[in-house]
Amino acid sequence: MILRLLAQFAGLEVEGVRPVMHWGPVLPVDRSRQVADERALVQAGIESRRTAAARLGIDDPEAEWARVAEEGRGLNPVA
Repeated sequence: MILRLLAQFAGLEVEGVRPVMHWGPVLPVDRSRQVADERALVQAGIESRRTAAARLGIDDPEAEWARVAEEGRGLNPVA
């Protein structure tokens, strides 16, 4: 409906655009079990840290890993 209103009143071209809905969980989610499972897989050498980060919902595991490595080298001290 919003797309139709934007097309009508703002002149936005919306032909061929399909909205995609993403409904998150209604109740809070405790991810501690998933984190523990991913940690165990990494420690056992079954999967990489980047894969674990991706499964836990990190948008860009490569960039996150670069930040972790940078902090580990002491280049970005926490104040």
